[in-house]
Amino acid sequence: MDKSSSRIEKYVTKKGLCTGCGICSALFKDKIDIEMKESGFYRPFFLESLSKSELQTLEQICPALNMKGSVDSDLDSPLMGKHIDSKVGWSMSEKIRYLGSSGGALSAFLLYLLEKEKIDGVIHVGRGTTPLTAEGKLSTTPEEVLANTGSAYMPVALLKNLKSMLDKVDKVALVGKGCDIRAAKRFIELNPEYKSKVLVFIGILCGGSPSINGTYQILNDFGIKKEEIKSFRYRGNGWPGSCTAITNNNTEHKMSYNDAWAKKLGPTSPLVCKLCFDGIAESADIVFGDAWKCEKNNYPSFEETDGRNLIICRTEDGKKLLDEAVSSSYIELSDEFIGDSEFNIIQPSQSNRRYLAKYKLFGLKMIGFSYPTVDFKQLSWMSELSGIQLSLLTKLRTMLGSVKRARRASKAES
Repeated sequence: MDKSSSRIEKYVTKKGLCTGCGICSALFKDKIDIEMKESGFYRPFFLESLSKSELQTLEQICPALNMKGSVDSDLDSPLMGKHIDSKVGWSMSEKIRYLGSSGGALSAFLLYLLEKEKIDGVIHVGRGTTPLTAEGKLSTTPEEVLANTGSAYMPVALLKNLKSMLDKVDKVALVGKGCDIRAAKRFIELNPEYKSKVLVFIGILCGGSPSINGTYQILNDFGIKKEEIKSFRYRGNGWPGSCTAITNNNTEHKMSYNDAWAKKLGPTSPLVCKLCFDGIAESADIVFGDAWKCEKNNYPSFEETDGRNLIICRTEDGKKLLDEAVSSSYIELSDEFIGDSEFNIIQPSQSNRRYLAKYKLFGLKMIGFSYPTVDFKQLSWMSELSGIQLSLLTKLRTMLGSVKRARRASKAES
């Protein structure tokens, strides 16, 4: 393996900076494959060394190496990113609203696109061959979409087979995290023959992509082995819904969403997720997430209630399709206004990621730790215009916290 390949392996896969999306394998299928590591993440490994030009391509497309974005004048806001409209809504179907992780609006939107023949397929995260795996799927029917509702708080190499999935359809919707959307769009820029195939890029608000070891911790708390699992669901069947495992003998085990995410899953997310300021999927046409109802301490209330989606339209194409889904009675919208101050209340963790991003990356820069390509002018803009007054102590704690996480990540993935 040449020095450049070794450098990428060292700084991306062994320092917690890899997102595990699989785009490198989609780019260079004969030279890079994906495997599950002991750390509980999918990571690439080199079958053959890449050429100099291939390495340059990978450095531009890999979302772990390139987080560079831009500020688009009046359309951009420091917390919500570029957008032309933002709403709170939910599926008009009570069944889908109940099944979905949030308000079912994303599932309803996909059903609208398929049933009205806007697309002939959806590339999204789907259930794997076992209850504790997930994979990138191409769903071509409403039934397949509904069979894969719900969040997957586990590693997923969504883009590993992107090229072969695009080859099978004429028009698709692609659903993914911010890192997935960035990687997929850069892949298509490199392969323009696929540009006409993606009708809409749909983002999901993301708080991190946990290790599968976080799921195993939940099973350990339940006192059951992974071989005993018949079905496993992280959320859904209510909002936010419980983390639920059903064993082969039909015994049901439940853990609250808050306990599952905050205590078991979230803490296992890799370093790159802790540094990421694109949990809001800025490159998407439209974004779906939770419209949390927050308590006085600005922490979301996780009491069970009817699901609510935050829906952010970033492009005219995204807004047009949403308006059509609403007029066709797939989605209902509330009349709530969502600006930066409201976003900071209903998505406090995403706001936090945005205005603290500069200081997290400064921490890594301070110790010479490799970090993704970013535009520090953009990060300063987000921090300074966020409306959040940060004390010197907060800035220092953020930088030091980033340093500690980086050092832990190096040990965990080495």
